[in-house]
Amino acid sequence: MYSLDTHAAIRDLEAAGLASQQAEAIVAAISRADEQLATRVDVAAVGADVSAVKSDVAAIGAGVAAVGAGVATVETRVAAVETRVAAVETDVAAIKSDVAAVGTRVAAIETRVAAIETRVAAIETDVAAIKSDVAAIGTRVAAVETDVAAVKVDVARFEGRIATVESNLAAQRSEFRWMFGFLSTLILVLIGKVFEIV
Repeated sequence: MYSLDTHAAIRDLEAAGLASQQAEAIVAAISRADEQLATRVDVAAVGADVSAVKSDVAAIGAGVAAVGAGVATVETRVAAVETRVAAVETDVAAIKSDVAAVGTRVAAIETRVAAIETRVAAIETDVAAIKSDVAAIGTRVAAVETDVAAVKVDVARFEGRIATVESNLAAQRSEFRWMFGFLSTLILVLIGKVFEIV
């Protein structure tokens, strides 16, 4: 960057006839203006900087384009994932529906099993009652058989006594016939004697 030699400039102005204060003021003003002016070197440096910035901007643009392409790819993949998620959700809903249907069928089966168990319990109760009745009947049959055996013994005894009675009756009948014959004969004799007396 160009730098103004202030001392030399002041001397030149004083040599030209200006007062020292005026020469210093003019040089100070020029120095301030010079600080704000760009030289060709500065402009070239700025141009180089602008080119570098343009190159950086172009690189950034390319990066942004690449990022945009990547974002588009990501968006595409996200859309595909969303589609797959929707399909999975549909499958899950179908599975839930199937599970609910199976649950309903299981509940119905459990209800039927409970009813069957109730009926089986009732049948078992009836069977137990029947077994108890059969046992009671068996006991009564055994008692009847015992009574029948006793009756048979009594019948046999009665038959023996009846045979004895019949035998006694037969003997008494024979004696009665003999006595009847004797009495008949005696009566006839007495009647004959009565008629003789008369």
